Order: sequence, then C-alpha cells, then structure tokens
Amino acid sequence: NEIAWIAGHCQYIIGRNSGPFCFMTNKSILNDKTKTIVSIGNNEKDSFLYNVPTNAQYHFLKDDEINKIMEIVK
Repeated sequence: NEIAWIAGHCQYIIGRNSGPFCFMTNKSILNDKTKTIVSIGNNEKDSFLYNVPTNAQYHFLKDDEINKIMEIVK
C-alpha cells in the first residue's frame, strides 16, 4: 500500500520488473494520463504490465538499453 501511495505522488515511475515495482500498480495510477511508467527487464512478456490497458505512458526497456533509459528520464 505504501509503495502505491508514493507512486501516486510521482510523475515518473521507473523500476525493474520485481515485486516492489509491481506493488505500485493500481487503477488510479494506470488510468492517470500524467504518469509515465518505465519497466526495465530482460523480456517484455515478463513485464507485469505487458498487454495491460493503461492511460499512463508505458515504456518497456531491456536491461542493457541504458542510453534509452537515460533519454526517458531526461
């Protein structure tokens, strides 16, 4: 609950496909058009948000795409 509460106050949510990153997801965050969610992992199909409809901007990046990660963060 606390992680989702913190994420509710963030514009950018960036995390590795892991338990804590998954706990930030709730209906209000996924439906918020002002949020940008960046999921980092090895395979997009392993991403918790893979094929989940969302109004937030969603990006998946592979672990080795550090330059793309930095571009999105900037």
